[in-house]
Amino acid sequence: PHVREPESADAQARPLLAAELTFLRQATDAPVQLHLGDTYVQGRRGVVQSWAEGCRFYRLAAEQGNATAQSRIGTCYAWGLGMALDLPTAARYSRLAAEQGKADAQFDYGHLLESGKGGLKRDLAEAVRWYRAAAAQRDLRALAHLGVCYEKGRGMAQSEAEAAASYAA
Repeated sequence: PHVREPESADAQARPLLAAELTFLRQATDAPVQLHLGDTYVQGRRGVVQSWAEGCRFYRLAAEQGNATAQSRIGTCYAWGLGMALDLPTAARYSRLAAEQGKADAQFDYGHLLESGKGGLKRDLAEAVRWYRAAAAQRDLRALAHLGVCYEKGRGMAQSEAEAAASYAA
C-alpha cells in the first residue's frame, strides 16, 4: 500500500520496488531514515505521499541525533503535519537542531522564544541571539526578523541602520 505507480514515463528517478521499500523501512541508520522521511513527505520515487509516515522516520532519525531530522520533526510538531500539534515537543527538537548549527532550526527556536510559545518563557534577547546565529548563515527569515527586532528595539537597542542592513542582506 506504500508504493504507487509512477505518474508519468518522464519520472526523474526510478520508483522504489516494494522489496526495496520494505528493506529501507527496516533500516536503523539515521541518514536512511531521514531519506525515507523526505521520500514520504514529498511523495517521491513512486511512494504515496504521507506526512504521518515521513514524520515517523524523521523522529527515528532525530532520536539518533541527526540535526536535519531534528529540525524537520520540530517543524512537523510545530505545524501539526502528520501528527498532533505539540509546541513543547517542537521547541525541544528545534533547540537540539539549533545547538548543532541548523540555521532553519535556529530561526524556528528563536521564533518560539520571541512568541513565548511551546512552553517557553518569552525571551527577546535569547530569540535575537538565535536569529543572529541563523542570519550569519544567510537564513532569509532570520535576516527579516532580525531587521524587525532592530527596527522596533525588540531584545536589543533600536537601530535604523542595523535594520536597513539586515533587510538589505
